[in-house]
Amino acid sequence: MEIITQCPFCGYIERVDEKWADRRKRCTKCRNLFSVPSLEKLPEATAVIKKMNGRIYVDRSGNTYG
Repeated sequence: MEIITQCPFCGYIERVDEKWADRRKRCTKCRNLFSVPSLEKLPEATAVIKKMNGRIYVDRSGNTYG
């Protein structure tokens, strides 16, 4: 499963492996650290991931879209 994140500093969108959930990650473009939300904290995300074949979109505020 992968999570699609957006850097809150530069807006760069990248796909990360689920191992990054509930961890901090360094943006590939601007090199700033940001938090990837925990899948447990986003119960709605789990349903979206299942519907989207393992893909979820998370915006700067932590909102999920599918």
